[in-house]
Amino acid sequence: MTFSHAWASAPANAVSRHLLGVRITKAGAEEFLIRPRIGDLTQVNGTVPSVRGPVRSPCAAPAPLTRHA
Repeated sequence: MTFSHAWASAPANAVSRHLLGVRITKAGAEEFLIRPRIGDLTQVNGTVPSVRGPVRSPCAAPAPLTRHA
């Protein structure tokens, strides 16, 4: 296995598209949809390159609800 070929970077694409949830929605990267799917993680933070500059996608899971008696 080699890490110098294009298929070795596939996990990076999956992280940006699925975990960080960054998706281009308009031609020329004019608009993005950012919808992170962090599952059981408490937070994620990443930057996805685009032709218009970096897209930052920080996300923290909401605090769990607590009930007071």
